[in-house]
Amino acid sequence: MSRTVLLMRHGQGGPEHPSDPELSASGRAEVVSAARQLWLSAARPAFIAHSPLRRAVESARLLASAWDTPPAVEAWPELAPDGVLLELFLRVDARLPAGQTGLLLGHAPVLQAFFGSALFSAPEPRPWRTAELRRLHFPGPVRVGGGETAREPL
Repeated sequence: MSRTVLLMRHGQGGPEHPSDPELSASGRAEVVSAARQLWLSAARPAFIAHSPLRRAVESARLLASAWDTPPAVEAWPELAPDGVLLELFLRVDARLPAGQTGLLLGHAPVLQAFFGSALFSAPEPRPWRTAELRRLHFPGPVRVGGGETAREPL
């Protein structure tokens, strides 16, 4: 049975605290719009794993509030900008049971590396917009080169 990994970049950060900003008003609106899109698509994740940085923490909380019974929300250091890609693949594989969906919420460099490595065994060169959502399917273990489908609309 396959596993689905949803990937989302955090919402736009505000000008304060440039290295670790909170979400701006437009960033909050972006995340609320993405949460609505997820809710309407019935793509309910079993968990939302997020980077420990402020804009990702706030984005994860906003996303989780889209459901009456929110999914588990977990901080994963592997999703921080300096996260280790191999450790992220191992953690997702261990945490995500077959037949389930998980959501990874982080920063563009980590998400580009995970997405590209899952599909092409190389980082994806295309930049990610803030609050952008993508989907990957893994027919077996979550591993480099093991992703099967991508860029499906939610």
